[in-house]
Amino acid sequence: MAINGLRCWDAAGNLMVDISDRLGRILGVLTTGGVDGSVSNNGFLQGMPFFVVTALGNIGSAANLPTSVTVSGNTLTWRYQSVVPADCIIHYGVF
Repeated sequence: MAINGLRCWDAAGNLMVDISDRLGRILGVLTTGGVDGSVSNNGFLQGMPFFVVTALGNIGSAANLPTSVTVSGNTLTWRYQSVVPADCIIHYGVF
C-alpha cells in the first residue's frame, strides 16, 4: 500500500482532496470604499496569489468596478478609472 500525506473522501466514498491538490488559503478581506488603494501582506510571498472582487450593491455598470487589481511582491493594489466607482469587497489569498 502506498503512503499518502492527505486524502479526504466524501460520504459516498469519492476522493475529494489528495495531497497533489492545490488548496487556497484566504489571507484577508477588505472593502475598497470606492477609492484606489493597496494592502501589504507577506503571505503573498508564500504561494501563487489570487483575488476575487465582489461589488456591494447596485454598481450601475461594470465600468464602475476597479479597472486594475494586481499583486506585486507582497502588495495587492486596486485602481479605478470611473467617475462613479463602486464600493467593492476583495477577498485575497494564495494557492
